Amino acid sequence: MREQVARLKAVASAGIVHNLAYFQERLAEEVSRSSRYKYIFSIVIVEADTFEAYSKKCGSAAGDELMGMLQTILRNALRLSDLYCHFESSRFGILLPYTDGDGAGVVAGRIVQTLERVMALKSMSTNIPLTMSAGIAVFPGDAVSEIILLDVGGSALKRARDKGGNCYCYAGADEDGAEPAGTSGPAHAANEVLLEFLDDEIQRSSRYSTELSLMLLSFSELDQDGRLTSQLDRRRVGSIVDKHISSLIRGTDRPFLYNENQFAVLLPNTNAGGAQVLATKIFRAFAGPDGPGTAEKAAKLSVNIGIASFPIDEVSRNGLVRGVEAALNMAMRKGSNQVALASSLARPDGGNQRDVAAWIESLRGMGQNSIYNLLAVVDATERYVVPHSQNTTKLSMAIGQVLGLHTANIRKLRVIALLHDVGKIFLAPAILTKSGSLDDKELAIMRKHPEFGANILQQFTDFAYAAKAVLAHHERMDGKGYPSGLAGEQIPLESRIIAVAEAFDDIVTPRPYREQLSIREALQELDKNAGKQFDFAVVNALKKALSNVTGG
Repeated sequence: MREQVARLKAVASAGIVHNLAYFQERLAEEVSRSSRYKYIFSIVIVEADTFEAYSKKCGSAAGDELMGMLQTILRNALRLSDLYCHFESSRFGILLPYTDGDGAGVVAGRIVQTLERVMALKSMSTNIPLTMSAGIAVFPGDAVSEIILLDVGGSALKRARDKGGNCYCYAGADEDGAEPAGTSGPAHAANEVLLEFLDDEIQRSSRYSTELSLMLLSFSELDQDGRLTSQLDRRRVGSIVDKHISSLIRGTDRPFLYNENQFAVLLPNTNAGGAQVLATKIFRAFAGPDGPGTAEKAAKLSVNIGIASFPIDEVSRNGLVRGVEAALNMAMRKGSNQVALASSLARPDGGNQRDVAAWIESLRGMGQNSIYNLLAVVDATERYVVPHSQNTTKLSMAIGQVLGLHTANIRKLRVIALLHDVGKIFLAPAILTKSGSLDDKELAIMRKHPEFGANILQQFTDFAYAAKAVLAHHERMDGKGYPSGLAGEQIPLESRIIAVAEAFDDIVTPRPYREQLSIREALQELDKNAGKQFDFAVVNALKKALSNVTGG
């Protein structure tokens, strides 16, 4: 995995750009993968509209310089998992895995808006009106084959160019459906300080299994009929925040000016529900008798809010930024004074089903830190007061020491125990937090989580060794477990250890569906099932480990 990421970074830094044939090959692979796993992706085709005239007038050297700038802007605007290729002349194609139309609109708007500024400077010095245009096509909504996807994306690009450039069009939109680059949606975060703080908070939240939310606010001016007329400048945004919003946020929250008319608030130890509470307070303050929304009679003001939360919505900094931008874009499309959640974009039905391939891709480049992000997703979803995975890990390591495992094997056991329930990120919260017993259908879904977890871990070089033990941690000594019906020593020792440690923690920890039991009662329950569900030696090792701690 490290070699793969290093290779991708090396390709990017070296400025290596693939051609149309390579893009078509990758696009065909993405269509096949998306069809299999049922997820959405988008392509964006961008072009410098009058590049040929510019190059002819200013010479090939100037044309090459402009292409180099264009490639640099594309490279910096995209994620490592995205792909951009040079089709011909000044036309490029961009492949955005796991990205819907709104997300692609954020990317296209960001690119066109950035390039528009560059083109404006070039136009002033050459008197050639350079513009940028982009077309967006979404799989499977706009097309279900790579050939048609490229075709409708090219048609959308042509519509954007015909409308004068410096905009983008959707393949699925009507003939008038052009989006100006400056108003289509939020641009990428210009505040590098925010990104640094976001990195730090994600690491902290990952390590301690807490949540955080990122809120993005956009301020707009409305006419007397309530229609948006313009977005406010930096000075007025700062004034509004100082007067009406600063008093609503906690001392631990961190506010940042995001760009000219947008304001971001980083909310540590706050889930999406908590962020929505703050949004409601902001709306009330904004619309109150002393708020900016009613203070100006000639032009009323509106605020729209997007929210993205870690780790339920996204597990990386770039994912959170893109998620909150897409959420704000959705809120702005809904009208004035609206809020939207990143989770509603990813899961329109309000469920929490995760696409395995999408999660693997979002975590793929995170190296060792991904273990903490995976862990945070599981514990945050189940809402344990004390993280179950950490308790299971401590007990497993104590058992391993009593059994005389080598230090290196105990280290591996620690990682396996931490990640034993990682497959639960694909289960609905209604199942994970149900207050009563699961029905047969729910139980069948729950029993899939060892396979989900093993499938994830097999994709990571650093954690592939843990997959076999994670897959088997619900097997039983009598062969009546799942998913493979292994028995006795067919079950990896690590799995047998985790089974005992997890069962003990489940018994002594309060659960929605039953009261917790004492340590003595828990050990009696384990003894009762030793030889059938649990390994005798492992149960005895747990008892010895606990007696070493308690002195009993």
